[in-house]
Amino acid sequence: MSEPRRRRAWALAVFLLALAVRAYFIWRMRASPFAVVPIVDAKEYHDWAKSLIEGRGLLSSYPHHSPLYPLFLAASYRLLGLSPWPVYCLQALLGSLSALLCFQAAWGYSRRLCAAAAAGLAAALAWPFVYWTGCLLPSVLAMSLVSACLWLLSLEETPSWRAALAAGCALGLACSLRPELLLAAAALAGALLWAWRQGTWRACAAFVLAAALLSSAWSLYLASRGMPAFMQAQSGLNFYLGNHPGASGKAADFPGLEYFATRAKAAQAGCVGFKEDDAYFAGLVRAWFRQDPAAVLKLWARKLGLALARCEIPAGEPRPWLVDGSFPLLQRLDFGWLLAFGLPGLLVAAWRRQAFARAVLLFFGAGILALVATASAARYRAPLLPALALGAGYTAMLLLEWAAQRRRLAAAAAVVVSLYFVSARLDALAAVRPERDLGIALSLQARAGGDQAGEARDLLARWSAAHPEDWDAAWDLGLTQAHLKDWPGAEATFRRLAEARGQDWPHLYAYLAWLRALNEDPAGARDAAQAAWRGDPRSLDDCLRAVLYAQWADPAYPASELCRCPLDPADRRPATFAAESLASILLAARVRMDLGTALSSIDEREWEAEAVDYPADELRGLFTRRRAVLVPLSCSR
Repeated sequence: MSEPRRRRAWALAVFLLALAVRAYFIWRMRASPFAVVPIVDAKEYHDWAKSLIEGRGLLSSYPHHSPLYPLFLAASYRLLGLSPWPVYCLQALLGSLSALLCFQAAWGYSRRLCAAAAAGLAAALAWPFVYWTGCLLPSVLAMSLVSACLWLLSLEETPSWRAALAAGCALGLACSLRPELLLAAAALAGALLWAWRQGTWRACAAFVLAAALLSSAWSLYLASRGMPAFMQAQSGLNFYLGNHPGASGKAADFPGLEYFATRAKAAQAGCVGFKEDDAYFAGLVRAWFRQDPAAVLKLWARKLGLALARCEIPAGEPRPWLVDGSFPLLQRLDFGWLLAFGLPGLLVAAWRRQAFARAVLLFFGAGILALVATASAARYRAPLLPALALGAGYTAMLLLEWAAQRRRLAAAAAVVVSLYFVSARLDALAAVRPERDLGIALSLQARAGGDQAGEARDLLARWSAAHPEDWDAAWDLGLTQAHLKDWPGAEATFRRLAEARGQDWPHLYAYLAWLRALNEDPAGARDAAQAAWRGDPRSLDDCLRAVLYAQWADPAYPASELCRCPLDPADRRPATFAAESLASILLAARVRMDLGTALSSIDEREWEAEAVDYPADELRGLFTRRRAVLVPLSCSR
């Protein structure tokens, strides 16, 4: 068989093998409780795609994400139905295409079939490539774009301006999906521009301009609409979550008590919108950098270890069900082996002054360093995986070369095994807690429409009893109990949370207030609501709630006390839109309003964003039966 025919046969085999592996993965996924009910970021992408289908525009949902993946989901939902299964199948095709592109890229730089086959097989079979096929997350799309970029750049030593333009477009779109890639993209562009310095300037300009414009297009659009956000990310908040005293270095995949308490700090400081939030949190990080640089360096060293750890769920990714032993063979081809085979090949090729290998190595290294500056999670490093697949191709070529010369094989094997051992040892930094993470994920899934709230409660109750210091787990336990309408259990959990963390987040007492109300404890509800207001005296919502529960506990409590609330915008921190409207009524309107009904509606909308099952109907019924507070005719001053 001629070499071109053998190469085409290998390319087809790589593509079909990758497709078969991903099809098997999707088939086995039907047992997953998360296959149909998305949670956390996946739910945000899903909701945004649904809003696009309904014609509500790009700014209808979560503008801190890139719209590229929601548009991809919306196209699938429009053509194939509102179900994640067609999306998973499309992502399986994209993942198989990534394997094919890695094969072609390795052939392009080496002209050796062994290198191309090794790179293609690494991308087809390695667990980090397969893992994201069944998630409504942009990881597979980002990996495909990076693979396409590397393939286009490998075609010629100095590509044509058209190939450079296409490569720049692919890289720019990948950066828009994962802003952490920006530093890696800059390193790749710098290395390639140095290598192309004797080539045409048009190729250089096409690559750089396309990458820069497409990576920043959504940010520029947001800025034009009055919502400035660097790389369309909540950059200040994300930077703070990864860099503050006590940070673990892991991304917060499950938004829990610590996350909401952090957001409350900004709200109490008067921050409104992306710009103020970014400035506030970035200022906290800069202050910490100045005060304790040694602690910063120690944390960054930890995050470097996390970024190179073998484990695919170093930050508790919302797939902890995989710990049950599913896919045992595929999971053995983990990130540690990909790193152990890929990195030595890139290093040796760069040492031999191969320009493309040097550029790919810089791309991977800069991407890992970007994770050190922010926070580590397996999905953040996913777009860097094609670089390691190409490195595996280099390694295979070197091993065959050294085997023919009968030298260095023992040293090469020692390097590979040592790298894998280091990556495996770094797993200890991840501190994966499968039962706890599964409990939280099932809790979120249940509150998003799933049916495994009972299992979530049992897992979290056992974990919280053994780990009382884990406030995020206790938070999700309380919300799961509320979802199951276990009011006494939820009250006990939130009482413990409020007593321990109420000073950090006084809003916890507001939760405790309505739980005590549902348990027919008017005095306890009043005390909790007033504690929430004392903790945040500039909060209009908490003041309205304190008056409501005080009058509910004591019908003689004068409704005129509402006028003591911070109704003037100059006296309060920014409140919800509904609460602001109610303040206007209190100040000027000469109408009477049922405050219990109004406030329940406010809380229902506010807490929906925190995935809280707020029992608005039950509470409105309580206030109606117990003589609800009526708004006085006017509080004008």
